[in-house]
Amino acid sequence: MELVISGRDATVSGVTFDWSLRCPWCRELAYVSRDDGKVRAGLDASGSGRTCRCYQRDVPGRMPVPPAQCPHCGQADPYRGYPSREATAVMHGCEALHLLDQAYREFRAGFAAEAARADEAMLRALRR
Repeated sequence: MELVISGRDATVSGVTFDWSLRCPWCRELAYVSRDDGKVRAGLDASGSGRTCRCYQRDVPGRMPVPPAQCPHCGQADPYRGYPSREATAVMHGCEALHLLDQAYREFRAGFAAEAARADEAMLRALRR
């Protein structure tokens, strides 16, 4: 994995995302993974700079090819035509989270005022 920071934006590349697929015959889940995803994070400041918010966007790569048969019941080609909108990608592992923590520490050091406003906005949202 690699962390690239550019101003108020950071990108962690090489992130592994997992997808779960449910077999229509036995209803068990099969998991597929791919490690070409990205996580983008940073500080999003308004044009005037008065408001600032933290953001994080998961950008999974393309969903990998599903298995040729269900690993549980052995049904051949159970995932043909599986709608990708039903398969949700979830970030795998904690290495990416450590890199995101590093990025936010650098944002706080380099953009202290904006980071403080983003923290205040997050606390206001949590109180609602």
